Amino acid sequence: MATELGVAVDGRDKRAIAHDVAEAMLDDFGTRKDMLSMLRPGARVPPGPVEEAGVTPRGIDRENVEMLHRTHMGVDNDYVNTLLHGLRTSLSTGGAAR
Repeated sequence: MATELGVAVDGRDKRAIAHDVAEAMLDDFGTRKDMLSMLRPGARVPPGPVEEAGVTPRGIDRENVEMLHRTHMGVDNDYVNTLLHGLRTSLSTGGAAR
């Protein structure tokens, strides 16, 4: 997991590695980056389909909160948008795991 998240492991104490893994995962939770760590090329998701479908998650919390806003607040009643955002939300919460 540390390697997939880009955390250095060679010659490091397990607690230091665990701390850096936790920090990396927390960064993804509320991220404002272009994509989640697990979606980086060569990480867990095969290249192509996610980008081609236009459903690359921008953050775990962001996608879930936006989906709740779209559905519970009724700001988006277009079924295509709702389905595509559902896919994005699924990927953000681990639907892309190998």
